[in-house]
Amino acid sequence: MLVLFFSRVVGIAQNISGVIVRMDNGKSIPFVSISIEGTTLGTVSDFEGVFDLEVLSEYENGQLIISCVGFIDKKVGIKNVFEKDNIIIKLEASSVDIDEVVVEQKSLQPYTIIKKAISSVKNNYLNVPYNYKLYYSNIDKTKNKQDIKREAIVLMYDEMAYKQASVYKTFKSINYMFLHSKRNFEVKYLNDGNTNIDNLLEFDIVRHRCNILDVSRVYDYEIAIKDEIVYKGDSVWVLSYSSKKPNFVSTGDFSANFYSGEIFVKKSDYAILYNKTTVKNGNLSKISRNIYVNPAKIKEPATYNFEVYYKQKDKHYVLDKIYYKLNFVNISRESSLQVLEVFVEKPHVVASRDYYEDLEFDRVFWNSFRY
Repeated sequence: MLVLFFSRVVGIAQNISGVIVRMDNGKSIPFVSISIEGTTLGTVSDFEGVFDLEVLSEYENGQLIISCVGFIDKKVGIKNVFEKDNIIIKLEASSVDIDEVVVEQKSLQPYTIIKKAISSVKNNYLNVPYNYKLYYSNIDKTKNKQDIKREAIVLMYDEMAYKQASVYKTFKSINYMFLHSKRNFEVKYLNDGNTNIDNLLEFDIVRHRCNILDVSRVYDYEIAIKDEIVYKGDSVWVLSYSSKKPNFVSTGDFSANFYSGEIFVKKSDYAILYNKTTVKNGNLSKISRNIYVNPAKIKEPATYNFEVYYKQKDKHYVLDKIYYKLNFVNISRESSLQVLEVFVEKPHVVASRDYYEDLEFDRVFWNSFRY
């Protein structure tokens, strides 16, 4: 039985939500596929059989296909769903072996967890403009040369906070400025002042969705429940994932040919607490991973790992820290961001990005700085 609730929205997309249950005993059916016929668009019901699906107006005259191993497929006219409330559709059990049903449901469970985590971001994470005060550290190591080190205090401003948005809107809403800097080298050339702050900020995978948390690309990944553990006092699912076909849209990296990781999802509220990812890139730009390099002109493979941690502040979760380690030809790089403070009351608006940093060393500040 499928109970559908319709709320019509004037615009591009309309939302359908419902609950799926069995015909014979009325029990809910988890991990049921609900898709639009003839497309790859769809969703999966959660543990209680509940689902949400946004349908573009161009598919209004199409059909919903409701299917699950162990049950006979059902078709529902999308237009009919829009026009009626509390529609009840019964899914009839088929003769498929019960063991096959159990296996299929277990395989869909991690996708349901991820999709629930994505839909819960708007409630779990900051949703008002805010500032982060960050401690930034970067060390470039090159054979037979002195290590290049930079530390800095950075003020970041995010106008949109953790709201679902396009890559462009997300990029435009985040700016940052350097407040203090300490280096073991002089800034003589343009490249000396360049930083990789953008790369680090984009590893905040909850905020930047070119990754496993892009709801439209969840099925582009192989996802499995690796473990269930207690992490810092919270019960979490440990999910492993690997991109089937790494590309810029799904990874934020123009030349990624391997993208795999683990993500911790809190059971009680589906908050994301931790993520670590390994990426292999066949043609990495020395400036940034999201800059395209013509493979016909240069080919410099690289491997990098990043880890991101989140913590709870009052009623919401915020970024805690990001670690990044890059092995690139004859250079290795280790970078990190540590959140020192979070400001949500009257945040300071930063109007641009400091791509270039050449601040004078403030001895008094650094002698007293502790974190």
